Amino acid sequence: MMRILMDFDTCDRKFYVFDSFVGLPSLVPQDQSGSGLAGTKGQYAATQEKFEKNLKGVSAWNDSIIVISKGWFNETCAISPVSKISFLRLDGDLFVSTWDALSALYDRVVPSSISTSHCDSFARVSAILPTASVSCPSKRCGGRRGLKAEQNANDLET
Repeated sequence: MMRILMDFDTCDRKFYVFDSFVGLPSLVPQDQSGSGLAGTKGQYAATQEKFEKNLKGVSAWNDSIIVISKGWFNETCAISPVSKISFLRLDGDLFVSTWDALSALYDRVVPSSISTSHCDSFARVSAILPTASVSCPSKRCGGRRGLKAEQNANDLET
């Protein structure tokens, strides 16, 4: 995905990456809703070096435009210098991770932008957004679909 985004970028944009590189955080009760395939603490860990190697393997590494923020979303997203987001790809896997990232970054997403996420994690926090369009390649949810939240974010238990 990064290679494609770089190929179509004509504005010399920076690409902000947020990752703990230590796998999933501790689960919260909301992570057990949906498919129930939440994972366990530490699962999916990969080093920053492995991430960079993977991007280099597809000629998508450019340290002058890729900004890596290492840490949990609740520690890194809110203090990020990014001010306008035209493409937001969330891969938080869990309720708390997706909630933290959306809470910190949603107001920076510009009109007519694109946001994508895992279906399960996005569905768990879709009440944050009055309306949202999500592109999901997963066969579990039927691919591309729009989600409309009917619940106010203040009504969620976090």
